[in-house]
Amino acid sequence: LGYQSLQSVQTANNVGIGNQSLHSLTSGTQSVAIGFKAGGHISTGGYNTFVGYQVANGGTITGDENTAVGVTALQALTSGGQNTALGVRAGLAMATGSANVFIGKDAGDSATACSNVIAIGHNAMHTVSDSTAVNGTIAIGESALDALTSGERNTAVGFESLKSNTIGDK
Repeated sequence: LGYQSLQSVQTANNVGIGNQSLHSLTSGTQSVAIGFKAGGHISTGGYNTFVGYQVANGGTITGDENTAVGVTALQALTSGGQNTALGVRAGLAMATGSANVFIGKDAGDSATACSNVIAIGHNAMHTVSDSTAVNGTIAIGESALDALTSGERNTAVGFESLKSNTIGDK
């Protein structure tokens, strides 16, 4: 429903509501996209749920089982799977990482390829860029681990917890 929604679809059991939602989907199945260009470039990924303006719309998506709700959440997603992003720009740059949870405005918005990360709170893990070096990290609270650039399996809980920490494992 909407201009060019589900335009290329060749499979059943998908729902696209909004201008160019699921526009490039060819063989993916059981995906739902609601919003302007939501999941617009998903091609073969399945079991995805995208709700919001340009959610998961940055590149050709082949990843499965992703959920993104919020303006531009998971926008750069390509092959990553089992990611959950809730909030404006949550997981914005995530392209290939898997099994991540980003909840809150700008939570994990610079992370590109990490896996098994949990970032909950406004700006939690906000500036992570060398993201394969932060696998298994948990940041809960506003700006928790905001400056982290490398360091795996860290845990920070609380307002601005370890905000200035840039490197270090555990």
